[in-house]
Amino acid sequence: MDACATGRAMLADMDDTRVRELLHDKVSRASPMSPQNMDELMQRLKQIRTRGYAESIDEVGNGVGALAIAARDPRSGQHLALCVTFASAVVTTHERTRAIELLGQARQQLQSPYPPPLPAP
Repeated sequence: MDACATGRAMLADMDDTRVRELLHDKVSRASPMSPQNMDELMQRLKQIRTRGYAESIDEVGNGVGALAIAARDPRSGQHLALCVTFASAVVTTHERTRAIELLGQARQQLQSPYPPPLPAP
């Protein structure tokens, strides 16, 4: 959960005490690019909370990137994560920025107490 964008997005949506309890104060160290200790993880979660999204590059596999955002469904209270996975070598900065914007828009729609209207046929 601590070594990918989706997991870190969801962890960043929790307070630090809950994160430490959930992970039993241990990180997975799944790859050299993922957090190697709890302090590194907590620093990354702080960054995610500040910028509003999580990112992983070459953590799940070489050349694999991901962007993720956590959300809560206001109707069910369910904790959700939205993620875009991509080949990191071919995605431009503009495409990455656009993906973050679209994830943010999707989160706003999910968190709206009223579902968006259906498009006309």
